[in-house]
Amino acid sequence: MSNGWKLFLMAASGLITCIVISTGILLARQADDIGAMASETMTSFQTSVEEQKILQYDGATVTGSDVMNLIKSTLGGYSEDEQADITITVITSSATTEYCNNSLNEEMAEYGHSAYISPMAEFCGAVLRNENDVITDICFEQQ
Repeated sequence: MSNGWKLFLMAASGLITCIVISTGILLARQADDIGAMASETMTSFQTSVEEQKILQYDGATVTGSDVMNLIKSTLGGYSEDEQADITITVITSSATTEYCNNSLNEEMAEYGHSAYISPMAEFCGAVLRNENDVITDICFEQQ
């Protein structure tokens, strides 16, 4: 084999090596982008599944007993000196009451108390989010 032919083969080998390496780097970058998008999608899906229980009340008309059950199930595990991540606001004809723990669970069933929720009354629900798109409040207004 002549020296010219050997030089040509070395140059071709170097070019092919550069093409293979640059293709590998390009594919690694694309794989990183795909992984980031998949992670973001999975996080969004997880948040959606977790919020589904709360989002069913957004725009829905429910009874007072449903509101009371939601308050008990969502905030019942918090003691009077703790505050939950979410607040439930109930607007009745007599008062506006914010529930952030289980401190008013007894009073909401006590007729004549300002926090009383009539089990047969109808309430329209609304879910409120903060600037980070996190649910912070569920508001029920008596119809």
